[in-house]
Amino acid sequence: MARRIARRDFLKTASAAAGAFAYAAQHPLADLEAQVPKPADIQLSGTPYTPIPDYPIRPLRHSAVTLTDTFWKPKVATNATVTIPFEVQKLTENGRTLSGNVLEAAILSLETHADPALQAQVDAAVAALATRPGGGNSGFEVAAAYFNATGKRDLVDRAIKAADALYDDFMANDPPFSGGERDAINCVQLYRVTHDKKHLDLAKHYLDIRGL
Repeated sequence: MARRIARRDFLKTASAAAGAFAYAAQHPLADLEAQVPKPADIQLSGTPYTPIPDYPIRPLRHSAVTLTDTFWKPKVATNATVTIPFEVQKLTENGRTLSGNVLEAAILSLETHADPALQAQVDAAVAALATRPGGGNSGFEVAAAYFNATGKRDLVDRAIKAADALYDDFMANDPPFSGGERDAINCVQLYRVTHDKKHLDLAKHYLDIRGL
């Protein structure tokens, strides 16, 4: 039975093999074998690049801006006092844990609009999440938001472990990926906290294999 070749390895090997066949007409077989990359030689990020910490020009954090106008200030206040508490209530009323975009929104809102009740719910949610094993990249943005808001590493350390597992899985098993920009963005947000190239490699890999 023929050995199956991982998709990424096949695509990267095929272009090199085409040139190697022409090369073989004038060179020994041993030289030909040296031209074809082995799976063990292929890294997650096949195209070399030089990462940078972030964009050279970035906006101020929302918490560093004081709104004084009559349009946005009341809308942001309504979001903090009505919309987010309501979303938290709907998410948790059936016993579910506060998480995802609603948790991220609550974390960001608390930076500018103190709310003891909401703060207690966020603290409880973070404590619960920190004790659970991380899976996938879905928690990376919340982890980055919590770290940037508080400086605490509760969720970032969990996200780093999940990123390591994702990286190893891509290297060993090359799982398929249907496509979606959110996966790459999640990894970029984690990279902005850690500045670990591995996390940017993950973001790049999601983009490289999108739709395959």
